[in-house]
Parts: sequence; structure tokens; C-alpha cells
Amino acid sequence: MKTPLILLALATWYAPPGFQEVAPSAGTLQAAHIRVIVEGDYATVVATYRVNRNGEPLILEGVRMPDQLILVHDAFGPGFRLDSRQLVDRHQLVAPAGPVGVMHIRMRYKVEGDFSRIPVFTPNAATLPESTIRLWIVAGSQAAVPDAAFPGFERQPDGSLVAAPAELPSAVLLRLAGGGAPPTNIVLLAAVLLLLAGAVTWAALAVRVRRRRHRRLE
Repeated sequence: MKTPLILLALATWYAPPGFQEVAPSAGTLQAAHIRVIVEGDYATVVATYRVNRNGEPLILEGVRMPDQLILVHDAFGPGFRLDSRQLVDRHQLVAPAGPVGVMHIRMRYKVEGDFSRIPVFTPNAATLPESTIRLWIVAGSQAAVPDAAFPGFERQPDGSLVAAPAELPSAVLLRLAGGGAPPTNIVLLAAVLLLLAGAVTWAALAVRVRRRRHRRLE
């Protein structure tokens, strides 16, 4: 039986300390195109962004899982390379304060280790209703065809997966064909299920205790 993707999503979501810290807005996100290429033991991501800047520094941040390695190969703005910062639990790409106006960014990075959760670099720029966001997942080899993905991907005739969410997600969750959940996620999923089972057991015991007390009072 295949692991339901929604449970896999709950089990693999990870928000390390400090992730909720918000940098000053650098403008608005007009478009983001994210293409994930899944290989046998790693994934390559090619991403392009179009941001209408307000002059503030632009920061793109990707949060990694403990068993992941993010290798940024290219990250360019118009005529310059973004500053790369490798932190304990995340990777940041920074464009310094600059002129107001539309800025195009292109980047390519590799995710090694546990890539059932692919980090997506998100900018400190607000998404608008008219923003265009597209996500693609394709297979670099037949041994790594994505079986399903979250959030909201639809399979295309060529076998790829495509999504057009209203907001740019901070990660794409994958379930690979024939492999189920990777070992790390199986452990996390087991922990979630164990907690749920414990909660159900506790609730059942509480009901029994209340019934016994009620009978004694009768």
C-alpha cells in the first residue's frame, strides 16, 4: 500500500527555528517558474523569478531538511551574481539594495540526500493575485519518475507534473514511483502515526473512566 501523500506532507514538513523571521519586503513577485528535474539519487532545480523591486535588498531563502545538501551552481541577476550565504538550516541568496524596477533572476541548484522534499527558494517579495507561478517536475531517468507531488500537481500526457499555485511554496513534496517514502520520512511518518494512535488510546481510556464514574453515581 502506498503512503498517502497528505500524510507524507505532514511528516516531512520542517520549519526550523528562525524560519519565521521576515525580512523587509523587497517589492512584489510578478512571476516564478520552478523546474525540478528528478534523477536517480539527486534532484536539479532551475528557477527563474521576475520581481518588481522597491529598492530594498532582495533575499531568496531555501530551507533544507537535516539529511539534505543544497549546492547552488548559478544565481544571477542582471549583470551580477547573487551573494550566497550557507546557514545552519537554510541557504540564502542576496541581491543588494538597488534601483527600483523589474529585476530578473535565474538560478540553478542541486539537492542531494533526502530529496523527497525539494526546497524552493522564496523571495522576500509579496505575491499578488496577478502573479504567475508555475511548477514543473520531470524525470531525468525512468528509475525516478515522480508518482505524485504536493501541492496540487497534475500529470501531463508526457508524464511530467505541473502545478500553478496561488502562492509560491517553500517546498515541493515528492513520492517516487516504486519507492514509497524514503527511510527518513518513514521514521517521521511512523512517529506521527504513533502520536495519533496514542491520542486515540488516551481518548478511549478517558471515555471508559467517565462511564465508570457515571455508573458509580447511579
